[in-house]
Amino acid sequence: MQRITIIGSGITANIAAVAFSNIYGLEVVLVKSEKKMNANASRHFAISPASIELFESLDIWDDIKLSATPFGLMHLRSGSGDNAKSLLIEARAFGKDMLGMIVQEHNLIEALNKVVEQKVKADAIKQSDYKKTISLFAKDEKTRPDEIFLVLDKSLDFLIQTVSPNSRKIEYHESALVAEIQTRQEIDPIAWQNFTQYGPLALLPSKENRYSLIWSLQNSQISDFQGKTDEELLGMISEFFPEINFESAQLSERSFFPLKAFHTNNYFKGNVVLAGDCAHQLLPLAGQGLNLGIADIGELACQIKKGLGESLLVSDRKILSKYQAKRHKENTKMILFTDLIDKAFRTNSRIASNLLTLADYPMIKNWMIHQAGGQISK
Repeated sequence: MQRITIIGSGITANIAAVAFSNIYGLEVVLVKSEKKMNANASRHFAISPASIELFESLDIWDDIKLSATPFGLMHLRSGSGDNAKSLLIEARAFGKDMLGMIVQEHNLIEALNKVVEQKVKADAIKQSDYKKTISLFAKDEKTRPDEIFLVLDKSLDFLIQTVSPNSRKIEYHESALVAEIQTRQEIDPIAWQNFTQYGPLALLPSKENRYSLIWSLQNSQISDFQGKTDEELLGMISEFFPEINFESAQLSERSFFPLKAFHTNNYFKGNVVLAGDCAHQLLPLAGQGLNLGIADIGELACQIKKGLGESLLVSDRKILSKYQAKRHKENTKMILFTDLIDKAFRTNSRIASNLLTLADYPMIKNWMIHQAGGQISK
């Protein structure tokens, strides 16, 4: 039986473990650090229809959807007051039931852990020995030709550099402010995004009348925002979203995450393969980071399944080259798109207004819906 060794402890690694365990003739081993992965209570993910479809095919969606919140409308806006320009994207206008589902990070992790424990052989390594052990794996000259190592832990930079020494990096000097807003009023299933003068601000609807807040800020602004009281910060947010009632709202503890984008030139070398955040990262502007990683897993699983059907070794260059060609192209488009949007809205308010006007054309709206919905090979 051929084998795939998955290296990582995060969400994408667990999804990969379940996906590959469904392929006949393939042994799956999940290698992770014993260090427990702590979920951020305020962090949420927008799961695309394509990702949901893959979850359903793996029989893991039922547990996840119990805590998920569907949204069928996206409200995009630039600025505030009389000069604000808005754009509405409604799923029904394009014959779709929804644009996606919002899932809290810890609920997603719990659901995946439950399935992984039932289906996958997992080797937990002491945190102090983790990188050393993985390094020995990578240098082992006796590696089986019918085995690949799928790297999904971005802390293993030495492995990423081995596969792709040169990566395209984009420095933004930005960080994301992440928090949760608890409202007293019932909220609508609408995803909100305002391209403010400070940076893109998103509110994602969640269970129990809560919003997940993600605000991309320049690093030079962080100290100022850290010093604002909850009332001051909620007051600023309410100016950008006058439709939402923030009266008596409560703000959770705030977290700040540095933002960067990069894209490796290669997704594999020999029998070491990269996917997810190890191969690419982008701004949270379109909420596509996790979905791109899921699409990577879906495509790799599809190509391996086809390759095994043709009696190829799992490490065959034909399999891995097809995976790289498809996913590198798709991921490049999304990274360039988010970079263009970020630069445009930060450069000039008139450009921002014109972009939203242009995006209101049905053809462009349809393209945006298609990109956000994604496409995953199975």
